[in-house]
Amino acid sequence: MNIAIIGSGRMGQALSALFVEAGHEVTLSNSRGPESLDEMVAALGPNGHAAEVTDAVAWADVVFLATPWGKTAEAVSVVDDWSGVVVVDGTNNRSAPGPDGLIDIGDNVSSVLVASYVPGARVVKAFNSTPLFILAPALGANAGANNAVYIAGDDPTAKSLVADIIASIGGEAVDTGDLATGGWLQGMTGPLAGVMEMLTPADARSRVEAARAALDAGVTTHSNETRSNNMAKVALSKSIELNADAEEVWEFVSDFAGHASWQPHIQSIEMQSNGERKVNFTRGDSVFDRIAELDVAGKRLAYELVPGQATPLASLLAAFTVRAVDGHTEVEYAITVEVPDPMQDMARVGIGADIDGALAGLQERFSA
Repeated sequence: MNIAIIGSGRMGQALSALFVEAGHEVTLSNSRGPESLDEMVAALGPNGHAAEVTDAVAWADVVFLATPWGKTAEAVSVVDDWSGVVVVDGTNNRSAPGPDGLIDIGDNVSSVLVASYVPGARVVKAFNSTPLFILAPALGANAGANNAVYIAGDDPTAKSLVADIIASIGGEAVDTGDLATGGWLQGMTGPLAGVMEMLTPADARSRVEAARAALDAGVTTHSNETRSNNMAKVALSKSIELNADAEEVWEFVSDFAGHASWQPHIQSIEMQSNGERKVNFTRGDSVFDRIAELDVAGKRLAYELVPGQATPLASLLAAFTVRAVDGHTEVEYAITVEVPDPMQDMARVGIGADIDGALAGLQERFSA
């Protein structure tokens, strides 16, 4: 198949390598002209080519957009007629990782905006919801069972074509729906984005079903600032007793950057310059949170979710409280989340497991 890629950054380079490995012909293009792509094309071998954007689009069976969000409209504007062209939108309305990197597009869906830049094209949203450094190594020669790639679009024939391309590089397409709804689900403020692992197709479909159930429950906005008449609060609290000094336990628990060392559901923590932390979970996703209260005298640390993230949680407030009681130390861990009503049971199981794991980690750390 003849595949044109507009954009020669990390996304364009990673996809072109996968497509060439699968036997496709690939033509790269960018705003600087084909001469700037000589080194990349040489690395691709005989199936790699470079051309002006207009020539690449005219030659291709399918066109991939791998441009930064702020340059996408200009990059595609040089093509006079997009009628009937299958365009795969791999862009995101983002300038950098984290909440601060999200570009505000109001109530618009990014894929629908992109479709307006290429009038008449048959647009399919794909390759956008999993970070590239996780996506690319999991496909091609290394592809295994965790190979799901979300796609969305209005044209069944175009989606079938893109699904075939995904299959050729070892992936399996998982359909999230039409461009507006499915595109939002896998967009930056949708519930399917930002998962820090590749999923099996079965797991991916389950997540799509859960996300659609949340929509059917009446969720109307597109981030963890979401509110609706069908939201539910789930709260759990558990305590343990430790044979340890309360001051020592408090010093350990209040180390906000050190929670990954004893909470088994946390893979790692990356502290940010603004005091927030990026929490990378062992289940693959990540969130940003921040301290809501640090009461040293009362030995209470509370933290909350940073607003504006791609997560099904409308809110989260968690707190550790350390107390000296009758010669021992009691630690209480409480979590309250607000989720779409159909997700109550899932949330209760999830936060219960997180609490149990954290308290077990403390028990192990301070066991005699």
